[in-house]
Amino acid sequence: MKRSAAALAVTVATLASAAAAAFAVTPPAGTPDLAKMTIRASDLQPGSIVSTDGYQNPPSGFVAVYERDYKLAQLTHGGPVFALQTQVQLTASAALAHKVVQLERVEFGSQAGHRLLERAIVQSAGGSVKARNVRFGSVQRIAPGSGSFRLRVTLLLGARTVTAEIMDVGKGPVIELLVAVVPGRRVPSSLSLTLSGDVVRHIGATLAASGSTGPTGSG
Repeated sequence: MKRSAAALAVTVATLASAAAAAFAVTPPAGTPDLAKMTIRASDLQPGSIVSTDGYQNPPSGFVAVYERDYKLAQLTHGGPVFALQTQVQLTASAALAHKVVQLERVEFGSQAGHRLLERAIVQSAGGSVKARNVRFGSVQRIAPGSGSFRLRVTLLLGARTVTAEIMDVGKGPVIELLVAVVPGRRVPSSLSLTLSGDVVRHIGATLAASGSTGPTGSG
């Protein structure tokens, strides 16, 4: 949860995806190719700009983490332009991943979870965002994946408004966190459904092609 909050906070504060430190991290032997599991350039309109692309140090309890961020992205011609942060998190089993997604859904929908996100946003914005200007929608389940959900957060920035769509998507032993930051209040529901559907498709195809469900490489 803290990792998710930090990812959202940095993304919203810069109005673009935050570039993670470019450390060379090698995943454990037998790890399926997480780079193939997230949003690809082919899923987006030409001109999308990647700011981060590589393995990251996984937090405790995770096997491997891969992050790909776009400081500029667009799904369809004429559609909204947005910043996108994606993080693929590999756990030890599908059961564990499903449990984590369930717990995160409860946390993201709770007042305590909202306060954590709110505090992270305000701190990272360096005082340019006040807590009273952060608005949370309700957690909504989304069809792609297992236990997947989305949460909309709106920031009132003076004359401007920015909307962040947080998506937590589960598929097998993989959890994928996506944060799309869109200028304005109007975000089509198709944005989160398309992004989450794309990553579920990529995760499933990558796991099937590798014959792997986790770090051991056993199917």
